[in-house]
Amino acid sequence: MMYKPFIFFFISLIGSVHMAFAQDESTTRSKPQNPLNFYLLDMELGLAHNVINSITQDELGYIWIGTNEGMSRYNGSKFQNFKQNLDNPESSLANNFVQQIKAIGNNKLMMATDGGLITYDILKEKFDVLQQKDGLISNSISAFQHTPEGKLVLGGYRYGVQVINKNGKIEHTIIHNPNSKSGLSSNQISSVALQGDSIAWIGTYDQGLNKLNLINKANHRINLGILGKRVSQINSLYSDTEGNIWIGTNEGLRVITLKGDTLALKAGKNQREGLSDTDVLCFEEDGEGNIWIGTRNGGLNILEKASFLRKSTPNLTWYLPKSDGASVYNRTVSALKRDHDGNIWIGTSTGLNFVNPKGEAITLMQKNPIAHHSISHDRIGSIATSMFSNRIWIGTDGGGLDKYNPEDRSIINFQSNPSNTNSLTSDYIIALKEDSKERLWIGTYQGGLNKLDVKTGKIKRYLQGHVRDGADVRVIAEDVLSNIWVGTNQGGLYKYDEQDDVFEYVKELGKLDIRGIAFDEKGDLWLATFGSGIIRYDPNSGSSKSYLTKELAAINVYFGITILPDQDVLIGSRYGGLIRLDPKNETFKAFTEADGLSNNTIVSMQTDDQGLVWLGTNNGISYYNPTTNQIGHLNAFDNIQKSEFNIGAVALSRDGNLLFGGNKGVNIIHPQKITQEFNERLIFENLKLFNNKIYAGDTFLDSAISYKQKLKFDYLQTLISIDFSLLKFPFAQQVNYAYKLEKYHDHWVQMQGNGSANLSNIPPGNYTLKVKARIGNDQEVERQLHLTITPPFWKTPPAYFLYFVLILIVIILSLRYYNDRLKLKNSLELERQQRILEHDVNEERIRFFTSFSHELKTPLTLILAPIEDLIDQVKSKGQLSKLYIVQKNAAYLHQLIGNLLEFRKAETGLSQLNVGEYNLSMYLEQWVQNYKPLAKKQHIELSCVLSERNMMVKFDFEKLQIIFNNLVSNALKYAQKDDKVLIGLNADKDYFHLSVADSGPGIAPEERKRIFEWFYQSGNKNKKSGTGIGLALVKSLTELHHGTVQVDSEPKKGTVFTISIPKMLEISASELWPSNQNSITTNNINDFLLLEDEPYQEVIVNAEEERSIVLLIDDNTDILSYLDSFLKKKYDLIHAQNGEEGVEKALKYVPDLIISDIMMPLKDGLDLCFTLKQNDVTSHIPIILLSAKGNIESMQTGYKEGADDYITKPFNSMLLLTRVQNLIESRKKLRKHFAVQEQESDASTLNAKDHDLLYVEKKFLHKLDQIILEQIGKEEAQVDNIVSEMGMSRTSLFRKIKAITGYNINAYVRMIKVKRAAHLISEHKMPVSQAAYESGFNDIKYFRKVFKEQFGELPSSYKS
Repeated sequence: MMYKPFIFFFISLIGSVHMAFAQDESTTRSKPQNPLNFYLLDMELGLAHNVINSITQDELGYIWIGTNEGMSRYNGSKFQNFKQNLDNPESSLANNFVQQIKAIGNNKLMMATDGGLITYDILKEKFDVLQQKDGLISNSISAFQHTPEGKLVLGGYRYGVQVINKNGKIEHTIIHNPNSKSGLSSNQISSVALQGDSIAWIGTYDQGLNKLNLINKANHRINLGILGKRVSQINSLYSDTEGNIWIGTNEGLRVITLKGDTLALKAGKNQREGLSDTDVLCFEEDGEGNIWIGTRNGGLNILEKASFLRKSTPNLTWYLPKSDGASVYNRTVSALKRDHDGNIWIGTSTGLNFVNPKGEAITLMQKNPIAHHSISHDRIGSIATSMFSNRIWIGTDGGGLDKYNPEDRSIINFQSNPSNTNSLTSDYIIALKEDSKERLWIGTYQGGLNKLDVKTGKIKRYLQGHVRDGADVRVIAEDVLSNIWVGTNQGGLYKYDEQDDVFEYVKELGKLDIRGIAFDEKGDLWLATFGSGIIRYDPNSGSSKSYLTKELAAINVYFGITILPDQDVLIGSRYGGLIRLDPKNETFKAFTEADGLSNNTIVSMQTDDQGLVWLGTNNGISYYNPTTNQIGHLNAFDNIQKSEFNIGAVALSRDGNLLFGGNKGVNIIHPQKITQEFNERLIFENLKLFNNKIYAGDTFLDSAISYKQKLKFDYLQTLISIDFSLLKFPFAQQVNYAYKLEKYHDHWVQMQGNGSANLSNIPPGNYTLKVKARIGNDQEVERQLHLTITPPFWKTPPAYFLYFVLILIVIILSLRYYNDRLKLKNSLELERQQRILEHDVNEERIRFFTSFSHELKTPLTLILAPIEDLIDQVKSKGQLSKLYIVQKNAAYLHQLIGNLLEFRKAETGLSQLNVGEYNLSMYLEQWVQNYKPLAKKQHIELSCVLSERNMMVKFDFEKLQIIFNNLVSNALKYAQKDDKVLIGLNADKDYFHLSVADSGPGIAPEERKRIFEWFYQSGNKNKKSGTGIGLALVKSLTELHHGTVQVDSEPKKGTVFTISIPKMLEISASELWPSNQNSITTNNINDFLLLEDEPYQEVIVNAEEERSIVLLIDDNTDILSYLDSFLKKKYDLIHAQNGEEGVEKALKYVPDLIISDIMMPLKDGLDLCFTLKQNDVTSHIPIILLSAKGNIESMQTGYKEGADDYITKPFNSMLLLTRVQNLIESRKKLRKHFAVQEQESDASTLNAKDHDLLYVEKKFLHKLDQIILEQIGKEEAQVDNIVSEMGMSRTSLFRKIKAITGYNINAYVRMIKVKRAAHLISEHKMPVSQAAYESGFNDIKYFRKVFKEQFGELPSSYKS
């Protein structure tokens, strides 16, 4: 930011700068135009070490200092030190001894250390080190330089020079070679300098200078000897802006100009003869045409470059070490650096020095006890200047009078001596005025007035005596007529009578306390008084007039007054600020701190050469522009003394400088210098989260915060601190910081001292952090940083959209709920009536269902009884088989009706226990024996294990038998061949436990919870036919016994059902069930099971005639037996009891027709139908599906899967037989079509389904024909190759071809070969014999025979 005029000055933290203004024996100085002020920064302020080796400045403006104990960065407020840290090498130095440090661009620093060449990436805040292990010539690097092309020239202490290209590759290494002059003169490299982009100058500690050509790699040793004396020790090399090489040696300095001339400058006895020391350590240009030279023992030398290069007498200024700020603070100046603003930073052995080469805009002159000559006292009572010379008179409060010469800074002191009448009457001087006759008038505190003849030094005394007689002189003034006027404290106004050499008292005004006197253009006096207001006095008429006595009666005390060019009167008041009075209109305007004054009490006033009025106050110095009414102050400058200024102690020197006296010395202000504009930067320095510093590369900070424009945090970062500082040198003091987070703060947060923005609990959003540094009243530097606080997910737009959707859903559901409530409310009464009606209907339905079931038992009894009679009477085995089927299924239906009635009782809660005490062990063994035949038939091992042989327990005999039958029949139904079923009985103290365990397929975990539900049937592939009420009835009857049923099952390992019934059930009132009834029940069950043991034939064939083969598939053997009864007369039959077995037998036998049930285990009929229709072997076989499901959807599904017919159960045997005949006949038509395919056939005889089938089989035959033609010419196993290529068994292929063409495989192959020969003869006009050979016939006679059989004519006739 560009500062406005009257703003800039470098501030001091070290304290007072002591200046000596007379020569002493240790320092010889020329007469500088701008005395320099030096500042010291050392370890007390935080510097890493006081011994400084190198200084540089980075692109941001930070000052970096290389020391013997690490590296320091300075921002004007504090030092940040970097040292070796073995635990964190990326963020620390590899070695603390920093020999050279240099900014190399791209936000990087490079350091030569004893631990290698270190590069510090300021942006990433990371250190990178290049060491000997990486190819460097040495770890101890003494000097380096970068060429414009990016090459790096390194000097290794005792190891020579290395050149590294911009890619990091070592390009050239040159060392000392005693046997060759082309090598370096020595390996002890001290310094490196570049001249242009091709020449590198190499200095050594012991063997002089080398000149290395970076292009041809040639090296030349340079002889710096003068007057026969050889220079060996090179301390430093410096290339100035013109390309001249400056060489610092232990024998003074040398310069090699671009023309090749060598100039020398040695030490001299004084600054006119030469340097202050022979040992030169460093150089720097100041931008003003001077070379600054640092020496080992002679401090700082400043050489005017142009005259020296012209070989004129050197214009040299010495700055020998001092401690008062007038020179460097140590004799050894080891490093020099000019910063971006032109200031010079000086490295010494006792710390860092700072100086502005152009001189300070404001200096402070104070008493220095250690200097031989300085002002005599810090409390200044008055100041006066001369119109005849540059001398300045300084009156002190107790130290007498000082005469100061600003040219040579010399001081002569005048003090009171009671024994000498030619001395001052008092050392307390509070008024001074050198008049136009070169006389100095000296007003003292109660010591009267003294007149000093400047030329002769004689003093004469006036106004001696009492204070009322004018002994306390406060102000002295001279009007345009050279009259001297004196204002006193309580003594009034006096006028000097030149002729009588006396002062005359002005009686008209009385005994006033006068503090200020001014003269207007009329010659009237304007008096500022203490307690009497403002008075205008006309010396000609003796009249006077008071002003502001009423308007500003509360003030009435004025210390200063001056007349402006427009004759307005400017008045300095006590507590009332600055007052501008218009005497003509008697109006005034007041200016206070609110308008920019540093304080409302103005004690002194002085107008400078530009018309600005400068004001001394009780708190700093302000200025006023009468033309614009603009007010400012200089309180931001540290050289402004931190104390009040004294009344009337102000003067303007001949060269335009202002002098203000206060209680801590004299401030000398150079107005022309503080009008310059400078750039100062406000830098973001540190980021802290929860008071933990975040470094570049950490989370939230990918690079140094100084370079960031925006930062992003998440909502969890509730405490954020961002430090910032103003780069203001040498000391950034008197800086007021403030920050404001836009969109969060509505005002600036003010801070004193260090700048740090502390942000806590900031809501998510986008913000702009604005920070500013304020210097003085109108100097501000501002910077901003964009901050983003990301919200949690639940506060993001997607989340808000989700909330909106959820709210919308809630509203919709609420409205729907309200609507449903209305509907429910309106239908409550109707629903109540419907429930009553439904209850009545259900009751009626139960009664009907029970009655109907009982009614079914009567006709079943009338069926079973005559069947039993017929069985006894009929002798025909075939008829007996059918009667047994009728008997068995009627008995099964009878049992189902019984279970159904029991189920209805259990469901309605009408079932009651008829408990008796029985020998369960005995009955259980009988029940198991009843199931042995069925288990034997299914190849299942059925056994029983009893814990007691005679277990007497109480239970309902009939209901427990139902439980047992359902569990055992289920186990046998789902068990596979060679599985085991184990019946167990045991008891404990309170319960007996009946268990049925099988090793069958088990029950899936997801089905285990539902198997006891009414009508639930498993949907797995092992599904068996049933009603779905068996296990539900078991559970209901068990709970009726107050018992429990438990199931344990593991897939593929088996299932265990355990029934637990209490032993102590109460016996019913009726008698125990008679034993003969028990035996009848057992015998009936046994007869029913014996009927199931009837075997059936797997295959029924008639070997005497060739008949069609029909495959019958059904899991019910009775259905298979029934189908056998009317189909075996005309067809050969093959049987299968599940879908998987049916597919296997269809592929094995390739039947002419398949009849299959739909509901079967392992694979149902629909799946079987789809599988067979997709297989080339069985795709031609017609399939009839049988099912109890007669609805349209079931039939439609069957036809979609490829069924040729769908017949519902119960079916008519004659109808089924007719459908079988029709389907077989349709396949014969298809076979006939393929048999005469070489002739034009009548496709109209085929229906739509036959056309579809024709398309499928044509594809099959086309594939077969291609394979047959490919086999022509292969003699060996031609048919076997065809079978293999078709991917079918020999039998399956033979039956397939026979089924669809009527030919056997050999005949069909021969037919295809003959057909190919006919094609070759007719289309390709091939000879008969060749055509026969090409078609696989070797015997031409045989070929003619088969050709005629197939086409009805010989091949020769066919050709024509």
